[in-house]
Formats: sequence, structure tokens, C-alpha cells
Amino acid sequence: MKVMRKFCSRLLMVFGLAMAIGLLSPQMEVNAKTPTITVKKVDQNTAKKVHKQLMKGKAFKLRIKGGEENFIKQFQKLSKKVATCTDEGFNIFPICMETSMYFGYNGGRNPKTSGGYTSFNVTKGDCQEYIYGIKFARREYKDFKAYVDKALKESEYLLSVVNTDKVYVDEVNYKSRAALTKDVEKTIANLRELSKYLKKTKFRNLSGAMKARVVLEVGGREWGKPAMCMSWDKPKFNTSFKALYQRKAHGHIRKFTDVACKTCAVFDIGEYDQIKGRMGTGPDVDEAVRVKLKTSSGKVRYAVVEVGEFCPHNDYVGFDTWREDTTYRCWDQKNHRTVKKIKKTQQLRSITLIKRQKAVYELSPDGINLGKALVIYGLDVPKSEW
Repeated sequence: MKVMRKFCSRLLMVFGLAMAIGLLSPQMEVNAKTPTITVKKVDQNTAKKVHKQLMKGKAFKLRIKGGEENFIKQFQKLSKKVATCTDEGFNIFPICMETSMYFGYNGGRNPKTSGGYTSFNVTKGDCQEYIYGIKFARREYKDFKAYVDKALKESEYLLSVVNTDKVYVDEVNYKSRAALTKDVEKTIANLRELSKYLKKTKFRNLSGAMKARVVLEVGGREWGKPAMCMSWDKPKFNTSFKALYQRKAHGHIRKFTDVACKTCAVFDIGEYDQIKGRMGTGPDVDEAVRVKLKTSSGKVRYAVVEVGEFCPHNDYVGFDTWREDTTYRCWDQKNHRTVKKIKKTQQLRSITLIKRQKAVYELSPDGINLGKALVIYGLDVPKSEW
């Protein structure tokens, strides 16, 4: 008996240690006295309960009456309602089902049916993705709006001084003061309209095209710091939304494509495929993500994201889609396609404000010496492309 008691005592210690250092499987993690949400009706009240539980950052069980097929349908509907609980519109379904049979993975996490109900274990990791995915989109959108407002403020200042003796206009580098004034007035009108639109529109209500501009370029863009960097040490990577939010995400080229797929899936940006091929005659295989988007006016646009940056679409003509590597969505034999050439007007136009310098300078107090060069901004993306 003493031997048995000693054995049981040590077994409990090992179990407790495993709990403490996080070595338990997702199944065991959730079963350790975690709450259960039984979905009786897919409505906004239930969605708020799930959202609140996700925001706690702790594992829980989701339970729905019926079989697995019904669970999937109801969970998809519920996730869309949960997404409306925040301005960012984060859909948790792709995160939870990432390695399930629904997305074509054998041996991953799957709903389990018992006693007329089907349940699924939502892990702490799922909750963390939800929490930090929301934070990431919120921060990126805030930075994007600040970028537009900064350009607007500087353009308004330029207009206020361009026809005064406070500045010198180098008409060799610019047509004339009159032409400059006209261009700046046009830029200000466009920037004001864009700024107003962004301030009144929640991120989740933006078009897929505008969402893509805000959150897909994690590798760097003019208006914000990079959220992810290239790491050639393949076994080591971190592509979580927490890492993206902290600007510490890293990984090799495949991990960049995973991030693009995940971001498209959770923020409902558009249809996407991972594509592979070779640039020119080089031996290396390039990987990217091709996204089919819509503008707010309903126009279809295409973008290619490679290593966290937008690239010219037609550079990837001849690349093939790889359904088995396209994560966070269902596999379908019909998904195999070859990238074809598109018209230039069909490519997503990035909102990168055109800058011209070395044309307008502030004069020093003596009115002779040149001071700071003022930036001349330009916005050439019309409202129909938002």
C-alpha cells in the first residue's frame, strides 16, 4: 500500500508539473475544470458570451446540439456574429479549425460528438490569437489613419505658404507656383475625403481592398513599421498575432505566406491562394499569396503578397496555386489554377502617397538662405478604388 500511495503521489506531482509548464494536450488543457458554453441559439447574446470568454484568454469548451456537420455550420454562423462584437471583425472560426478535418488535416483538432451534442475545445492559444489579432488590426488601422492625417496637415500648411514670400519655389523642379497651388489643392481635397471616410468607417466595414492595404503588408510599408522579418533559421519561427502586434514575428518565406493566408481568413479580406513558381530562369522556387479582392464600389482587384509586401501581379504569371499549402480554408480540387496576366487596372493600387521634394523650401528669417524642404504629397488612388 505504501508503494502504491508513493506511486500515486509522484504521479500527481508529475501531472501538476506538466500542467504548470504547459505540456498537456489541448484536450487535457480544456478538460481541467474549464467552463462550457452550450449554444442553444445562434444569436447576438450568445455571440457576446463567446466574445467575453475569448477575451478572458482562457480555454473553454463550445457545445452545440447535433452532429459534427451541424456543429460546423452553427459555429461558422456564430463566429460571424462574434466578429461583430468588435470594430475589427475578427473571425475565430479559421483559427480554431486550422488543423481540423474540415480544412483537410488528418489527426488534428476536431469536434467530438457524444450524447447528442458535439463539442469543441477552444484553447488558450485560440483566445490569444483572437485578443492579439484584434489589437494588431486596431493598431495598424490607427497608424494608417495617422499617416493620411499627417500628409493632410503638411499639405494644408504648404498651401498656406506657397504663394507667400516665406517660401522659395524652384520652378526648374516644379512647373510654377500656380501649377503647384492647383496640385496641392487637389491633394488636400482627396486626402480630406479619404481621412473622413476612414474615421467614420469601422475596420470590419472596410472593403476587402482597403483592409488588405492596412494589414497585409507585415514586411514593411511607408506608413508603418514592419511587424515581421525574414528568418532563415527554418526550425525557428513565430507567426502568432501576438508576435505581429509586438513587431517580433519572424520566419522564412513559407511563414510569410501562412501569415497572409491567416490574415485574409480572419478579417474576411478576399479569396486567396498560395502560389509557387520560378522568377525567370533561376533555380529557386518563389512562394507568394494571390488575393482576389473587391473595392467598396464592387470592382474586382487582384494583389500578390510576397514576404509581407505587395508585388506586381504580372510578375507571377505562370505560377500555380498549391491547395495543400493554402492554409485556413477548405481544400477543393477545383482550386488548382495557373496565374494569368491581368490588365494593369485590375491590380490593387496601394495607397502610398507620392512625395516630391527639392522643389519648395522655407526661407530663413533673412529671406535669402534656403531652409527646410517642404514635402509635396499626391494621392492618385481615386475613391472608386477604396
